[in-house]
Amino acid sequence: MGLNGGLQKEVEVNGLELLDDGRIISADNKPVTVKLAENLTIEFRFNYSGESEPSIDSNHQENKLILTLNNFQSDIVMGGTTPSTGILEPILIGTYNYRELYLIFDISSVIQDQDPVVTNLQYNFYLGDELNEGKLDEFTGGESDDGE
Repeated sequence: MGLNGGLQKEVEVNGLELLDDGRIISADNKPVTVKLAENLTIEFRFNYSGESEPSIDSNHQENKLILTLNNFQSDIVMGGTTPSTGILEPILIGTYNYRELYLIFDISSVIQDQDPVVTNLQYNFYLGDELNEGKLDEFTGGESDDGE
């Protein structure tokens, strides 16, 4: 049952429908796995190495998209925590239920001895336009580990 005695919450931002959102605290920067459907899983991995600019590496294995978020941290540390940084414009990552699937995320880190020890991940998955063709649920771009 939804809010207010049966009403389902519906959120729309700039023409995109909110599918799922969450805020996860990952101790020791362990991977975070979000299962959107039986055959659609996204795993966030955190890599804090080097001085390079933030980047995203992606690959998919069957129905799982692995996003490695590289160096999404600020050089500024305030009281042991970095200000948040992330992707704040929707990026197309695939399809869900014959609709475009978009992602936005934001990350902040808790620093100890100049190393991130805890990552705070906030994410939003959005649905875009309906598609006339294509697979029911699939990921776009990145490298495939399943021979595609």
